[in-house]
Amino acid sequence: MISIEVKDMTCGHCESTLRKAIAAVDAGATVKVDLPARRLDIESSAAASDLLEAVRSAGYTPGSVLSAAAKAPAQGQRGCCCG
Repeated sequence: MISIEVKDMTCGHCESTLRKAIAAVDAGATVKVDLPARRLDIESSAAASDLLEAVRSAGYTPGSVLSAAAKAPAQGQRGCCCG
C-alpha cells in the first residue's frame, strides 16, 4: 500500500475525480480517502510512479508518498520515541 498526500484535495468532488484517475490506472485498486488529512491510501499492483502521474494528470499536486513498509514501525520497536 502507498499513501499519497494531496494537499489540494478539498471536497467530495476532488475525491471522486481522484478515485476515477486511480481506477484508470488500475481498475482493481482499493482507494481509501482521508479527506481531513488530504491523503489517499492505495492498494494497487500499479507502480507508485504511475499512481502519482494519475494524480497529476487529474489536476492535483501529489505530495509526500509513503509505502506500507515506511509507515510501519520496525519489528521490535514501538511506534514512539522510546522504542
